[in-house]
Formats: sequence, structure tokens, C-alpha cells
Amino acid sequence: MIKSFLYMFSILSLTLFTTVYAADLPAMRALQAQGYNVAGLVVDLQTGEKIAEYDAEKILTPASVTKIYTAALALQTWGPDYRFETELLYTGRRVGSRLEGDLILRGSGDATLTNEGLWRLALDVARSGIQVVTGKVIVDESRFGRVTCVTVDRCKAEDKSWRSYDALITAAPVNHGNVAVVVTPGSQIGQAANISIDPYPLDHFVIEGNITTVAGRGAEFNVSRYTDDHSERLRVSGKIGVGAGSQRVYRSVGKAAEYTGELFKRFLKAADVTVESGTMINTVTPIRGTRLATLPSQTLGRAVSDMLYYSNNMLADTLTLNLLVELQNAQPANMLAAGNILETYARELTQRSSLTNNPSQARIFDGSGLNPDNKLAPVDLVAMLQAVYHRTEDFPFLLGSLRVPLHSPARGLSGSHEVWKRLALKTGGLSEPVSVHTIAGYMRLRNGNWGAFAMLVNGRPGKPIYRVKAFEAIRKDLERL
Repeated sequence: MIKSFLYMFSILSLTLFTTVYAADLPAMRALQAQGYNVAGLVVDLQTGEKIAEYDAEKILTPASVTKIYTAALALQTWGPDYRFETELLYTGRRVGSRLEGDLILRGSGDATLTNEGLWRLALDVARSGIQVVTGKVIVDESRFGRVTCVTVDRCKAEDKSWRSYDALITAAPVNHGNVAVVVTPGSQIGQAANISIDPYPLDHFVIEGNITTVAGRGAEFNVSRYTDDHSERLRVSGKIGVGAGSQRVYRSVGKAAEYTGELFKRFLKAADVTVESGTMINTVTPIRGTRLATLPSQTLGRAVSDMLYYSNNMLADTLTLNLLVELQNAQPANMLAAGNILETYARELTQRSSLTNNPSQARIFDGSGLNPDNKLAPVDLVAMLQAVYHRTEDFPFLLGSLRVPLHSPARGLSGSHEVWKRLALKTGGLSEPVSVHTIAGYMRLRNGNWGAFAMLVNGRPGKPIYRVKAFEAIRKDLERL
């Protein structure tokens, strides 16, 4: 009887300690006292105990840590060895070395397609014996249809951009929706630098302005892309040192599928295949044709790793649209509907966890975190990390895709602090409409167990918070654990 009582008392004491007396996060609390919005949670994954928390059910803007949901659901849906497949087909008939018809490049939403892949497909055409195509190159993006922008960054990028992260979404992207602009200094000071498109010049890209060659090895120049109905204009200005060597910058393109088609035509030309007509984009019903070649994507595991390590927005949102097509057969694909799949997934994982008895208030509108209207609580993120931890077939891939801060060049995440050696995480950051600095991932606790954590810091309108300050507070709280 006494033993039973003592056993029940010890279990009750443990329950009270883990559910009521979890440690505070004093550095995060101090940020809240200074007027910022913060929330955090740390859980021991092997016991399920909350070991530290502060306002863990408060929803805040997560920024790019949203991508962990995209990764988790993609791995669960397809597995890490899955590959998307780009198809090359033709219509009409073949007469000797002539194709009296069109070439069709059918996109599968493979956001890992690069110059190398297009070159391989062009060589496949040449090796099949086709030397002349009397028709067009048709880029078939019907898997998603024409994707409507839903974030300010991408809507602006349809007309102009001086960035790479706001790449537009298509089912047939190449080079992450970016064009590489190469600036090479002249041989003498005062000369105009040579400016070109890598790897080939393209007819619908027009370079305007110039960059001057100056003394030294530095480079201070600007490249902005402006898109109209007929062309993509690259406006350049600034200077580059005569000893600087070639410099590459990447800018998102305004017509992503058209860019794929024009670039593919240029690779065909390099493979001695002549296309007598132009390019066309198909967005509705897939065009039927005879299969000529296929190109598999990188494995999903590799794609997830690249998405999280480089925080690639285009890759994340393309994966999210593929999830919508796969799970709901929704065509044309809509980013808000795709985000809703992740939101439902997030809420279900939180509901299934033992971390809270309250329904999740998660709101997700895209898979990249580029949308500032996304809202997640630390308890949502940790519930998801906890669920993946118990999926032994997926956990190693997700863990291996996260960054160890000690090796990160990001400000606020480097240095010799011991804690930066014991974490694997994804960061998130936005500057508008409020500053956002977030991290979530896995850690080794002092007792040797695996832990999961999510720490969210948001500024307020007119009261931004610097990244270094936010991450220093997070570091102090995690270091104690």
C-alpha cells in the first residue's frame, strides 16, 4: 500500500514538474519586456517533457522556418529517394533528320532543373537523329497552370526585381527561376566592363547601361531586371576593379517558363539542332505527343537538403504546389490552397501531440515562409519536429538537412559558443512588415537526449529588432539546456 502510494506520488510529482514547472526562458522574457513579441519552447524528445518554455502557444510570424513543414510533409508523402521527371515529347512526324512538328518540354515541377539538365535533353534530341525542327519549342507548364502570385515580393517581381529570392513559380523552371549575369572588367582602367548572360546570350534579354572598369579589385555595381511584354531588360550601373575577375550575380526572371523555353532552344542550337519557329507556353491541358526523352530530378532528399540549407523559396513553393497536385489532384494549382495543405498538416500534428490540450491556431499560406501572414506557435513547430523524430525513416534526412550554427556564416550564429556545436536548425528572417528572426530544429541536451526547440522573435511596427540581438538572447537561453 505504501509502495503504491509512493509510486503514485512520484509519478504525480514528475507530471507536475514537466507540465507546470518547466524552466523559464529569461533572455526571451527580457526581450518581451523591451516591447518585442517572443515565444519559445524546448522539449526532451525521448521523454516528451517540456523542459523550458515562454508563451509557447503564442502565434507569431515564422518566416523561413515554415520550410521545415514543407520538408516534413514531402518526405512523408514521397520518401527521400523519389524523383520528379521532366518529359521531352514531339508532335507531328519524323522525316529523316527532320521533325515536322513541335518539341514539347513538359515540366513536372522539378525545381532542381539546371543548365546541365537542359543540355542533356538537347543532346538526347541530337542523338535521336533530329537535326531540324520545323515547328516550335512548347514549354508545357500545365501541371500547375499559370501560378498567380500571392505575396508582395513575387507580385512586384513580375515587373521588376534586383533580387534572386523572389523567383516566380512555374511547373517548368530552370536555374531556380534565376538568370546569371556575368560582369568581367575591361583590360584597362576606364573601359566599359563586359556584361553577358551565362551560359549563352538570349534574344529576349536586353542589357542597358554600363559598368566602368576602375583601379583595384573591388566591385560596386547594380543589376536590376525589368520585364515588359516583349523583353527582359537588365539595367546595370556601377564600377568593377580591373583586378576583380569575373563576377556573377543572379536575378529572378519575370517570365519563368519563357526563359526555360528560350534557354532550351539555345542549348539545342549548341547541339546542332535547328528550331525553325519560336517558343510557346502551354498552361492548360497537357499536350499529347510521342516521348523522346526523360530527365529525372535530384532525389527528394537532396532537394530538401538544398531547400533548407540555402533557404530556397522557389524550391519550397514548387514542392508545396506538387503536394497539392499529388494529394488533392488540384489543377490549376493555387498557392493559397497549397498552403492550406500545410496548415491542415500542422494543426493535425499539434492536435496529436501531448504538448497542448488547445487547438492549434496555425495559419500557413505558402511553403517558403515568404508570406508574412503565416503564423505558427512554438508548440506547433516542436510538435512537428517531434513527429518527424519518431518517423525513423525520415528523421535522418531532415536532421542532416539542417545547419549546424558553428559552421554558418550568418551573423549572430557563429563564434565559439558551445551551444552552436550542439544544434541543427533552420533560421527564418523577414524585414517587413515587421522584423522577424526565428530558429527551430534539434539539439543535444546536457543529459545526452535529443531535444527539439522553436524560438520566435518578432519586432513590432516602428520597433524593429536586429538579428544579432535576437539570436544572442536565444543563445543564452538554449546554452543553459
